[in-house]
Amino acid sequence: MRKFYLQNVAGERFGLNKENGVFFSDPSGLGFEQAVTWGDLGRGFFTALDEPEERADPQTPVTGKLTFLPPAYANYRSFADWIHAAGSLVLIYQPYGTDEFEKPVEVGYLQKGELNKVRWLPCPVSFEPSSPWRRPTPTEMEMQSSETGTNRRYPYRYPIRYGTDAAGRMSARIRAAGHLNGAVLLRYTGAIVEPEIRLTGAVTGKVYGICRLSSTLGSSDTLELSTMVEDCHVHRIAPSGTAEDLSPDLDLSQNPYFRVPCDEDSILSIESSQRFTGSAQLTVYHYFRTV
Repeated sequence: MRKFYLQNVAGERFGLNKENGVFFSDPSGLGFEQAVTWGDLGRGFFTALDEPEERADPQTPVTGKLTFLPPAYANYRSFADWIHAAGSLVLIYQPYGTDEFEKPVEVGYLQKGELNKVRWLPCPVSFEPSSPWRRPTPTEMEMQSSETGTNRRYPYRYPIRYGTDAAGRMSARIRAAGHLNGAVLLRYTGAIVEPEIRLTGAVTGKVYGICRLSSTLGSSDTLELSTMVEDCHVHRIAPSGTAEDLSPDLDLSQNPYFRVPCDEDSILSIESSQRFTGSAQLTVYHYFRTV
């Protein structure tokens, strides 16, 4: 059976599969639509006048019915309290027999009526998304020593973590997937001088973007790069958690907030002209119009 969850800013989940006395049913908005401009060629023939990348993707809410089981009013209040304290919400959807997919959402409405004959409380609900469905995907990980020119492969876990004891370069291969170009969330912790984060096509060699900084980070600093459409940023994060915007130090001659191609594998690398020995975490987001 398919499953739905909500996740708050702390990563805590609220199941919508009866485990919390709440069940999400009759979902709609799980497919997709796009605004195509058509030209009439006559006699029932038409031609698309716009390229696929030019077409608008309307915001389609995921709607349905939340049914609160007995004690229904107590379960309703518990759910309402949870979503208002969540900070931010992510809707997680797991179709039967597949991986989980997610999208950030806001609750557009949660209507409340009366108990039915079996003392259940059915409530129409709408989740309004700020992105398409996305899936965090692990990739094969490679460490490269620029001093020896050799590669070493290690087993990986999600999220990806990697480091090197030699100067120069860390890299990871990102597998092509999804219906739309993807994004990365990269966190590198450790000292590094003028880092350069580069995304290159594994087959074509095309440079999709370079995030080149004139900054120098200390051993306890974290460099965070997000290329997610709704949250592009590059920050230095102190051990206290304080974030400093590093965008004034960006070289804007290249695209610093690159997108991960969905039609070829790509190589993400962290490079520096000087030795660095930190560690990194990488989350790759592949985007899907429908799952």
